[in-house]
Amino acid sequence: MPLRRRACRQACWRACRYHHGARDQRGQALVFGLALVVVAALVLFTQFSVGQTTAAKVRIVNATDAAAWSAGLWRARVMNYYAYSNRAIIANEVAIAQAATMVSFAKFLERFTENVDDVARYFPVVGQISAIVREIAWWVSQITQYTARAETTARSLYIEALAASQELMFAAGHPVVLSRVAAEVARENDRRFFAFTLPMDLDGMTGDLGKRHAGDERDRLKDVVLRSLDGYSTGRDADLAHLPCVFRLARRGATELIRDHDNRELERWQAYDTLSLHLARRWCRTGEVTPLGWGAAELAVDPKRALDALTGAVHPAASASKAANPRAWAEASDEIWVADRYRGIATVRELDYDGNATVQANPRFPVMRLAVVGWIQSADAVGTAEARGFGHGQVRPRDWFSGRANAVIGAVAVADVYFHRPPQRNDRIEYASLYSPYWQVRLAPVPDAWRQAATAYFQ
Repeated sequence: MPLRRRACRQACWRACRYHHGARDQRGQALVFGLALVVVAALVLFTQFSVGQTTAAKVRIVNATDAAAWSAGLWRARVMNYYAYSNRAIIANEVAIAQAATMVSFAKFLERFTENVDDVARYFPVVGQISAIVREIAWWVSQITQYTARAETTARSLYIEALAASQELMFAAGHPVVLSRVAAEVARENDRRFFAFTLPMDLDGMTGDLGKRHAGDERDRLKDVVLRSLDGYSTGRDADLAHLPCVFRLARRGATELIRDHDNRELERWQAYDTLSLHLARRWCRTGEVTPLGWGAAELAVDPKRALDALTGAVHPAASASKAANPRAWAEASDEIWVADRYRGIATVRELDYDGNATVQANPRFPVMRLAVVGWIQSADAVGTAEARGFGHGQVRPRDWFSGRANAVIGAVAVADVYFHRPPQRNDRIEYASLYSPYWQVRLAPVPDAWRQAATAYFQ
């Protein structure tokens, strides 16, 4: 019995001891668990803030790229508008030249039928036919003159409007407008985003590649216009009949763009058509005997009302075409038709091959650049844990963006405006100009100098 009682007492003592020890350790796991929860919350808040910051960075980079591309596209469209308007100006110049050509030829037919009728009237049947033809030629000439005058006036005004619109488009490509475009694109991505273009004086490549070509600088446009004329306008020389050492019916005619001798800022279209009978003289050489038909037209705001002299101080030597029929030339000059609404080759925008360093460095394929700076000025747009108000007291996380007055996150993007002819079946190389609307835009790497200049706006 005593042994069994002692064993029972020992078992009870051990049970009581274990029970009292467990009560002494109660609550220690709770403290560790709370500490673990706090650490986990901080890690969670930190990961959340890092994720939000990374997402905001990606968004502002994409928004800045979109803003740079849009501003570059706007600038490319301005360059393409120059090209479209220059093409329209060339087309209207060609139409004006054709109007002068048609008037000159109509007057030539009118005068030729009159001369023929003066002889044919003495023959009964032939005279009646020639009188009808003469009447038709007169009406055709009158209609052509009225139409050409109205067309010349309308097209000249249209050319002036196109040239003036180029200056409006030049103003539309001002850095202030480009910054406005960049800001609008950035705000369309997020109303709390902002973007602007870096100053144009940052680098020579950011400046405009073109300028207004006036005076002698318009010779390039003049050359393009003359090359665009049809074959009939450029030259109408032909021998209608020719028997060597006997006679020749020499028809001569052309339409020319002549620089005004008194005002070099103006040009005039001059068209002439002549037909003369040439008879043989000494050594089988033929010379003009009788002018049979003639006609001329002049388009100029200050017309000379006469064709250029075949000889003299201004024209010491005339072309063979002009000098072939001197008597008919003089008759055409006396009866020249004049329209005083044409103001000469317009002053248009073209690439600046003489004064722009970027064009001089690469005249075939010059490139314009612009840089756009985008930023997030509000920590709310980043959406970190602190910005959203997560946590309180010591548990409330702190981020790097708290209390910043200037940019929170920023980005820089660069866009190139370049000339490239789209691939077509006739794949040929075409150099940059403001006569073809092939200006495009692309994003480009950001130079270190531009990146350093942009960081000044974030500090």
